[in-house]
Amino acid sequence: MKTPILIIISIFAFSIFAKANMDCIWTSSSKGVTLRFLAPCSQKYQMFADSILSQILNRLNRKDTSNKILVLVNTERLSYPNTNFSNFISIGFDTLRQIDESFINDYYFGKEGQIKRRFPNLPEPLDINLTDSDTSKEVGIKIIYRLDYRIGKENWVDIEKLIKYSEENREDIRKTQKRSNVRYDYNGWSVSLLTIDSLTTKNILLKKDSQNKQLVTSTKYLSQLLISSFIGLLLIVILIIIKRKHSR
Repeated sequence: MKTPILIIISIFAFSIFAKANMDCIWTSSSKGVTLRFLAPCSQKYQMFADSILSQILNRLNRKDTSNKILVLVNTERLSYPNTNFSNFISIGFDTLRQIDESFINDYYFGKEGQIKRRFPNLPEPLDINLTDSDTSKEVGIKIIYRLDYRIGKENWVDIEKLIKYSEENREDIRKTQKRSNVRYDYNGWSVSLLTIDSLTTKNILLKKDSQNKQLVTSTKYLSQLLISSFIGLLLIVILIIIKRKHSR
């Protein structure tokens, strides 16, 4: 009897940690702002997404919800040329959708003769918005944020600064943005996007905001909470087993 119970516990533990090590894209949307970010496949991160966006919007006190903003956090595998995969940030007035990775991969693999699918002649580097799917053509401010994986987790205070700047400088972004060639890290291909210059984004992050308090929500904290919950559940199972053993 003891061996089957231990096997069940082991399988349960493996399934919990396997799920925690998988990544999902979590989405939260409110008042014209949509946040999509990459995090482990635990429902706790949906609550995190809703909470973080609510906190940011409460501080912004956003009234004009017709100006749409899409924030993509660690979902797009992009980097600037010759930056050794360092942090990537872009802000542009653009189509509000994610990269169609299947389209871009098929296009470049097709050029290399690895697949038979045919494509029309397209200007290169490919625009990150190109797709053959019937997706949204809505436009607005698109923020792409990707943190260098060697540094750690995303900085939500910085992300809030980017959202606030986009909210307050919509027309300036439209007037000053330029098309830039960037690296698509999947296979080193080049793609292009609309963005303001990198010096402006650096200055946005360096700017101190007296009203901006450190967000007390981090993915590190949530990961620790998930592990603690599992350990607590495991202890309960062990106590039940011990109790049953002594009751015989």
